[in-house]
Amino acid sequence: MEDVGNDNNKINPPKPQNQNEQKEDSKEIQKSEETKESEDNPAPSASVFNLNLNLKKSSIDFSKIFSYIKGDITTVKADVIVNSSSPNMLPIMGVSKSIHNKCGSGLLKYLKSNYNGILQGSFVDSPNFGLKCKKIVHVVGPFQDNDKVRDLENVYDQCLHYCFSHKYYSIAFPNISTGGSMFNEDRAAMIAINTCKNWIERFGNYWKGTVIFCCFTDNNYQAYKRHFKELLDIS
Repeated sequence: MEDVGNDNNKINPPKPQNQNEQKEDSKEIQKSEETKESEDNPAPSASVFNLNLNLKKSSIDFSKIFSYIKGDITTVKADVIVNSSSPNMLPIMGVSKSIHNKCGSGLLKYLKSNYNGILQGSFVDSPNFGLKCKKIVHVVGPFQDNDKVRDLENVYDQCLHYCFSHKYYSIAFPNISTGGSMFNEDRAAMIAINTCKNWIERFGNYWKGTVIFCCFTDNNYQAYKRHFKELLDIS
């Protein structure tokens, strides 16, 4: 893998913020991002249902970067595994419960000892507790498809920034927010793919890594299969 070391001529992805920084600066960050987005894209942002209508043709071969599988994320070999967590960090169901079951009680003890919870749209990290990854990143996405699209986009962006900053070169995502949070599976898959695609188009020259979308259910898998074809032209 290519090293992303220091180079004054490069514009690096922003360093992922901890939760305190995110909370303090959230309004200013959102305002600046929305301003920049309107400047870079004169037309209004498309709704996530129409993202595929606004994608520019890319020269990047995403088939070498992105993949999707159906299975247990705890068995995936990647530098970073992402846990779709709850704000109180308790392993309630789905992917989160599977990760905590594999890691044992030490994972929850670690999280409770080091963090007071996780803000929506934010993340914390932990050791691997015996999994094949190097780190587990715990994120909280939006609840029940409540139009907090930016919060869902933010967790994917922050996770990729985290990998860049710590020189991790592979990451496995579940379909965040689609379990107990009840976010629409199809919509969440589209947002996940498009957000990661946009990040790679901006920063892929500096981060030579791979992204795995690990599907917990058949519906998740079919959603990724469909949108890989629509958004990335990958069958």
